[in-house]
Amino acid sequence: ALVPVNLSAFYDYPAIVDGWLPAYYYLSWLIPLLIIFLVITYRASRALIFAIAWFTVTIILVLQFFPVGGAMMADRYTYLPAVGIFFLAGRGFIWLRNRVPWKRRTSFMYLMRFLLVGWLALFALLTRNRIAVWENSETLWSDVLKTDPASAIAYANRAAYYQENGAPEKALADLRQVIALKPGYAGGYFGRGKYYQETQQLQLALEDYQKALSLQSDYPAVYYQMGLLYQQAGKFAEATKHYSTLIRMEPDHIDAYNNRGIAYKKLGNFDLAEKDHQTAIRKAPGHLPSYLNRGNLYFEQKAFDKAIKDYQFVLSRDPDYKLAYYNLSMAYYETGDYPNAFRFAKQAGARGIAIPQEYIQLLRNKMEGRQ
Repeated sequence: ALVPVNLSAFYDYPAIVDGWLPAYYYLSWLIPLLIIFLVITYRASRALIFAIAWFTVTIILVLQFFPVGGAMMADRYTYLPAVGIFFLAGRGFIWLRNRVPWKRRTSFMYLMRFLLVGWLALFALLTRNRIAVWENSETLWSDVLKTDPASAIAYANRAAYYQENGAPEKALADLRQVIALKPGYAGGYFGRGKYYQETQQLQLALEDYQKALSLQSDYPAVYYQMGLLYQQAGKFAEATKHYSTLIRMEPDHIDAYNNRGIAYKKLGNFDLAEKDHQTAIRKAPGHLPSYLNRGNLYFEQKAFDKAIKDYQFVLSRDPDYKLAYYNLSMAYYETGDYPNAFRFAKQAGARGIAIPQEYIQLLRNKMEGRQ
């Protein structure tokens, strides 16, 4: 921008009040008419016509005649069009220099260089200050809100940052602003639903998720969270329905297969559970939770050798996968391999897993030949 004020990382579409945009949007069509009038009236030079044409042709491609995304415009849209402006500025400088008397031309050039260096230094300082805005999502979207305090998208994105970084109350405050500013935006209800779910307010979470789906039925993340919610509530049949809907929308959603497999196991449908874990592993061979949960399924079916194989695979890929140590210990216990059961129980305890002392004593007794 030639005058970089009120810059923003996100320019929301203007609010429509009583069916009308702000007045200056309706007056904007006067600008091209004024330019055409000046060009024709003053018989503009080829340089001016070229500069105007360059700017117009390159900017028209990003004017959002067919809106894409949530932003109306972006600062980067002016980069290429600005070539026309600076071309014209260069021609203007030459025109001005040629009209300076020879005796004063040297002084004129020094003045121009001084102004240019000062202009560049100012812009370098402004650029440096602007970079700080992009430190993280909190600073970025807070800066957007300084320019546009009514941007629901900015509140929603800052809320997502707060949720991911352990500030749930700040997230809730922002999500309430989202819903107040844009009641028809499904993302606001989805975000607030996640807050309620994380704070164990499951009924409120469910109501927000249902509201989000009423506004946007093809919202994959909502179906995933609802699957998790129903699992939390012990309603595993409902959980499988929502995971199934999500999988129809996103056939490669690995966590949906894995979690649906867990829900099927809870329902006693071991064949479908194994099929889901197998599918998750086939689509994502490195997805360790799927191996762990398939191992748990095999354990439930008393296929302990298969369970041990899956647990060992998990630990071969991630030696810090705590839960696999305890599960592996239990599988070894069931096969009568008490030394390995004891070894992996101790390793699980060393990694923070709470191991019942009765279990440790039982293993000691078994290794010593006592019941």
